[in-house]
Formats: sequence, C-alpha cells, structure tokens
Amino acid sequence: MFPASSSLCGLQNHRMSATQTTRICIKSSMTMHGINHHRLPTAGDVTTSGRQIAAERLVAFAGGEGLDDGASQFSQFRGFQQQAAAAARQQLADGPGERGQPGGGYRSQPYRKSYWGQLPQGWFAKPEYTAASLYEEIVRKCETNTCGQDALFMICRLATNTQEARIVLNAFAAVRASLVRQGSFKPYSEPLAAAFVHMIRSADAPDVLVEALQRASELGLLLSRTRLHEILRHWGEMGDLAKIEEVLGSMPLGGVAYDHVTAYIVIRTAVNLGAQDKAEYYAAAMQQRQIRLTNATVKLLELGRQRQRDLQRAAAAGTGTGRRQ
Repeated sequence: MFPASSSLCGLQNHRMSATQTTRICIKSSMTMHGINHHRLPTAGDVTTSGRQIAAERLVAFAGGEGLDDGASQFSQFRGFQQQAAAAARQQLADGPGERGQPGGGYRSQPYRKSYWGQLPQGWFAKPEYTAASLYEEIVRKCETNTCGQDALFMICRLATNTQEARIVLNAFAAVRASLVRQGSFKPYSEPLAAAFVHMIRSADAPDVLVEALQRASELGLLLSRTRLHEILRHWGEMGDLAKIEEVLGSMPLGGVAYDHVTAYIVIRTAVNLGAQDKAEYYAAAMQQRQIRLTNATVKLLELGRQRQRDLQRAAAAGTGTGRRQ
C-alpha cells in the first residue's frame, strides 16, 4: 500500500509544485487505503485463522467445477459462487459461538436457515423436483461430467427422512466421482458439509451420518467437529443416547477427534437419562484418551452419583419399612 502511493508521488514531482504534490500524496494514500480496507480486514476487525483461509479457498471451487463445455455453462454458476463465498465468510465471521457454556468449550450457532434463500435459480431449482428425481438428473449429468457441487445444496434441502438422506449420500458420491474423473481431488466446501449435517438433523438419520464418516476420505466430505457437536447436542436434548453413541464410534474414522466438549455432551446425556454406569464408562474412556473433564462435567458426574446414592437409600428404607410391617 505505501510503496504504491510513494511511487505515484514521485512521478508527480516532475510536473507539480511541492504543495500540489503533498495534496496528491494524501489523496492517493487515502484512495489506496480505502481500496485495501474494502478488500482486507484490519487486524482490529478480525483475526483470520489458517482454517478460515482454507475454507474461503475451498468455497471458490463451489459451483462451476465439473463443467467442461465452456464459459456459457459456467456463467450461470458465477453468481452462486459469490453468494456461497459471502455466506461462508459470514458464517466464519459469526464465530463458533460463546464461551462459558457447559463443558467449557465453544457453543456454535445453530444452522442459519436463511442460507437457503441464497441458493441460485439453476437447473436444479425446479419446484417439481423431489430428492429422488433430482438424484436421477444429477446422475445423468455426472455421466457427461456436467454436474457441479451446486445441485447438492438443493438435494440436501429436499431430503426429509432416512431413505432420502441415503439418496443424498449417493448423490455426493456420484458428483465426487465425476470431479475425480476430471482431475479435481479437492474436498467439498465447508458450507456444503454444513448443509449435509443440517440435512442429517432434519431427516433424523444417524446411520447415514455414520456411513458418511466411514467414507469421509472417499467422498471428500470432511465434517468438522463443531458441526458434529451441534447435532450431538440436539440428540442429547432429545434424550437419544443411542444415536450419540452410534455417531461417537465413527468419529475417529472420519478424522474427527474427541475433545472435552464431546465428553461433556455424552456424559451429560447419560446422567440426565439416569444411566450413571454409562456416564462413568465414558468418563473413564475419555480420560484414557488424555481428554480432560471440565469442571462442569465433573459436577455432572457428582450429581449423578449423589442421585444414585439417594435412590439406593430410598430403596433400602422402603425395603426395611416393608419388613417391619
């Protein structure tokens, strides 16, 4: 920024007076600063992490990738690329949530449904499409390598049950195969992975999520720990410990390591359901993996143990009263 304005001032020195040169220097410096301020965040605004940079680079490939018949077909996806990049940047700017939540970690924002309003009006946005019919069209286009990632956003929106969620997973596999045939091995963008997890929640399909984790490297569908924690929290609030356990066993296969938030979610769910034996089991298992238990998790365990002791004393007192009678 500064070298550009200095060079400009140097060129003007040959023709203008010192006063005029000073005015031009100030004006050009302000102009260059305004351009750079518009394009790049300052250090006081946001700190860009390596993951954020990688996510924004991946977003640039969402959309027209896979189209090999020229700029005419690519142009219809150009608007969507800008929308997807803007949505991803906004999602990253929102941050992972507030600290101080139970478990001592970050609590991420719920999936923003307004994101669906930014989908483009492409060939896949017809109202008559169902998950099954859109999948058939995706497969036909994949056979000629003319289907990009955009249609996957729409099919994620259409899936409402486990059967349709499995159709969505097959669509992800078909598009991935088409992209690999064209020499593109990049994983799916982060917003698309987020749309997939949101679809899993809407369809209530933990078995499909397990399969996606097991085939993560094959599908190029890299699911973040934050997104998985969102859906695990949802099932925990619903008291579905079995679904949490089902996904928990496949997380390492998908390259997602456990942390103290994972431990809190599963232990809290077990304690709330009165399954103290499972809560103790997961506490011991997490500690064996060198995962610390936060103060909130330890308090939960102690509350569960106290409740179990109270139940045992009440049961013993009831038995004693019955005998005396």
